[in-house]
Amino acid sequence: MTGTTIDGSDLSAADEEAVRDLIARADAARAEPAALPALHAPGAVVVDLAVRRVLGRDPLAVAPEEAMASPLRDGADPRALRCTGAPTHVVARSEQGWRIVLAQTTPLAGPSATG
Repeated sequence: MTGTTIDGSDLSAADEEAVRDLIARADAARAEPAALPALHAPGAVVVDLAVRRVLGRDPLAVAPEEAMASPLRDGADPRALRCTGAPTHVVARSEQGWRIVLAQTTPLAGPSATG
């Protein structure tokens, strides 16, 4: 996972591994958006592909469909977008384990060469 910054001064090795696993699962969920809500805290804030602010975990379940109903439908398929920068995630520990509380996932470049 390149571009990952974790201030490990307050994290145990197990916590650091759990955070890295959470972010890896979030990256993999781009291909399976139904998995996203469970990775986020109930009050999470996400700036999504359509550059919309999504408030809360439950709206994440429908955000990908809504993004495709936005002006994105007239442009590139967001699954074909190539990010030149890494998504940004802020995580917090909860009773259910580590969860994403803030995320910015907008792409920073146009369609990929293969798109």
